[in-house]
Formats: sequence, structure tokens, C-alpha cells
Amino acid sequence: MKPNEIQSHREKQDELLADSQKTLAAAECYGREPTVTETDAIKANSLEFNRLTALIDAQESVVDQEAMLSRSLGRLTEPDDIPLADSTYRPRAHAGPRPRARGIGDSSERKVFAHFADVLRGSRPMAAMSVGSDPDGGYLVPTTVDRRIADQLIDLSPMRRHADVVRSETSDYRRIVNVRGTGSGWAGELSTRTETDAPDLKEVHPPHGELFARPMMTNWLLMDNGFNVESFIDQNVSTEFALREGEAFISGDGINQPRGILTHQTATTDDDTRAFGTIQHKAAASSTALDEDEIIDLLYLLRPSYRAGSGTTWFMNSTTAAAVRKLKDDNGQFLWVNGLQPGQPAMLLGHAVAEMEAMDDIAAGKFPIAIANWPRAYVVVDIGSTTMIRDEITKKGWTSFYFAKRVGGALLDSNAIKLLKMA
Repeated sequence: MKPNEIQSHREKQDELLADSQKTLAAAECYGREPTVTETDAIKANSLEFNRLTALIDAQESVVDQEAMLSRSLGRLTEPDDIPLADSTYRPRAHAGPRPRARGIGDSSERKVFAHFADVLRGSRPMAAMSVGSDPDGGYLVPTTVDRRIADQLIDLSPMRRHADVVRSETSDYRRIVNVRGTGSGWAGELSTRTETDAPDLKEVHPPHGELFARPMMTNWLLMDNGFNVESFIDQNVSTEFALREGEAFISGDGINQPRGILTHQTATTDDDTRAFGTIQHKAAASSTALDEDEIIDLLYLLRPSYRAGSGTTWFMNSTTAAAVRKLKDDNGQFLWVNGLQPGQPAMLLGHAVAEMEAMDDIAAGKFPIAIANWPRAYVVVDIGSTTMIRDEITKKGWTSFYFAKRVGGALLDSNAIKLLKMA
């Protein structure tokens, strides 16, 4: 199988996933469960998806081994997996499976990174990075480098793995959300059809800002033959981006940054009466202890159509996860189930768990646990491409690099997410 064939399979998987999501969205729009025909179509898509995944994984294993033998660069990582309807698993990315982060294997990519290393050292002009870049705003980094940063962000950021991630060339990205669906009714053959309510549509305009990292190193280290540009990017750019993004997606105030889920108003009222943009929470009885019944209740605050989606995942930080792992049901069985195979996520009440360190700790008035169908609940917007400015003047003997990219994020459907609020 050639690389272009692998890409073709991925594109086919994207189509299958989009088709299934469209079917589920149509059923939700009319407030009903999928029909037998629709369910059969989704199952058929799932089987074909799994077949394509097996083909891709087999070839990628060979590619990874060849890359490791040819040159030991970067790192191999396995993405978190999520369950499909038929109890199998696939790599998680909302727009379909993503390539796993890997070493730079083929000669064309190695050449790009070698040239970029020369740019960082100053032995190649900044203008060599791309055509049409703006010197005042920074030069665009090569597409291959930008893609590596994006892949690493997916590895490091739970929100990017689970939410809807889109790319926009402008900051004016907007999304229309159908809040209530189209009205409907019953009628006989000759009955008069009365006018039904129009769908309640809301516009979401994700706030955004410039996410930046400014690593600095001595010129001696930079000129050293052992300088590894891939490791430099992973450790100084991708990791910093992921840390700041994760904080903003959870608690960002929406001013020159994404707006986080925990900055929205919450209420205990149900989906039919709660205002758009207000998140429903389950009130805990204690301010310091978790209760297994409250977590079960929290899950079932989500409508069946949201729970059935493949993107439904728990978010909590490591401290909360440690407490949840100890909870048992009335029969003495743990609610938490570890992944059966390496790379598979832990499961809580049938849904995957993702550790998001930016989530609240267990404390009075805090929100330590979220359960959501993330592709429908939150959108991450990447605006344009990553840019870089090289500065060897400000501090003699040192060179700093200002990497920047614009990122937005916003709550989409407030009915698709539920929070546990401590007393």
C-alpha cells in the first residue's frame, strides 16, 4: 500500500464518519431515535471503518519501523482510542483518524527539517521558509513543521483529541447551532396541515487570541552539530502550546483567548427550559467527597442521542481520577474499568475517560467532572498557520524564537455537556 493509498483510506473514513454523524444529527433534530434503516447504515459504516483501520495500521507499522531504522528522530506515540458502537476501538480525532505522531522518515521531510534547522541557526535566511510571508508578523513555518506541531498538540491536548477541530483562514469563523429543532405533527390524508414552529438557530462566534511560545538558547548550543530541531519543537513549542491551550479550553475568559467550558453559567434546570449557553450541572451533596450515585445521575442527564455518540467522554484531572477509581457500586464492583489493551482508554460507566489537568479539583463550589459529547459540545478553531520570528540581537550570545498561532474555542451546544458541581 502506497502513502497516497493510505491517505485515500483516511479520506474514506472521514466520509463514513461524517455520514454517520449526519444521520445521528438528523434524528436529534427531530427529537427521535435513529430508525432501523439508519441504525443498519451506521453499523455498516462502522464495519467498513474498522476494515480500513486495519489496512492503515498494518501499513503504518511498516512505515514506523522503516523510519526508526533509517533515522531516530522524534518519538512514536499511540493516540488515545475511543470505543465504537460495536465495542471495537479506533484512534480518536473528530474529523476521522489522524496519523500518529512519528519520526521524520522520508527524505523530503528530512530535507524540510534540515532546512528549517539552518533557518534556526541563522545560516539560511528567514525568507527561505515560505513565499509570501509577512516579515512584520513573522514568517510562516514550513507546512511539514506546522503539521508536526499540530500532531503533537493532538497527542498532548485531550480537547483537541475529542472536540470538533476546524481550520479557518480568517478570524470571522461562525457556527450555526440548531437548539430546538424543526417543529412537526400528525395529520390524516385529507387533514389540514398547520404551520409548525421554525427551528431555533443560534450563532456561535468563537473568541480567539494569539497563542505564543518564546524559547531561547545559546548560540553555541544552536550551532552544535547535535542540535535536533524535531526535539526542539516538541519540547519548546508543542508542549507549551498544549499547556496554555488546555487551560484556556477549560477556564479561558474569552478575552484574547478561547472561552472555557467552566466560565459559562450553570443551572440545574433541564434542556427544555434552560437558556442557550447555560450548562446543566448535577449538585453534589458534599464539598469534598464523590458519590457513585451522583456520577451515574450526571451521565444520565445527557439525552440518549448525546450519550450514543462516539465522542462522549469524561473529563477530569488526575487527582479526581484517583478518587473516582476507588468508587464501587452496590455489588462491590468498581465503576472504573481499565483499558483492556495498551492504548485503549479507561472506561467509566461505559464511556472513555480523558485526564484534563486544567479541570477543577474536588472542592467547595468547584466543577471537577464533565461528561460531554465533545464534537457537539465544543469547537476549536485554528486560524491561519504557525509563524516564527528569530531574534539574535536583543540578548548577545543568545537567540530567541517567537512562535505564534491564532487559536479560538467556544461552547457549541450547551445541551451536549453536563457538569458535576460540589456543594
